[in-house]
Amino acid sequence: MRVSLVSNQEIPLGEEVYGKEIRKGVFEFIQRSYPAFRHEDFISLSELNLFRRQYLTALIQTERGELKSLDVDVVQSIHNNETLSDTIQHQEDGNLTFGQRMADNIAVFGGSWTFIIAFFTFILI
Repeated sequence: MRVSLVSNQEIPLGEEVYGKEIRKGVFEFIQRSYPAFRHEDFISLSELNLFRRQYLTALIQTERGELKSLDVDVVQSIHNNETLSDTIQHQEDGNLTFGQRMADNIAVFGGSWTFIIAFFTFILI
């Protein structure tokens, strides 16, 4: 078994990542915290994923200077492995008027298999 340079723990078989297989930006990001990390060293997949999330957060902060509300939602979704559109949709549903909710329900039904089959059956008869 390989040993992670980051945690000094054995890495389960199939979970090891060779330093030279890591993209340049993430590799350099890891080296900032662990200067001894080289292309010949290993890191576990879970440790690499943690560094990837931290790297993405740092990129967003560098690009924008500070995190805006949507940026914070994106970063939290990355950390929690969530789909951002689901979270936003649930937040938006609470602000809809009666007419908007009714239009959404009609659109859902109009695009459903039940409607399509019923419509073609009606056309054929």
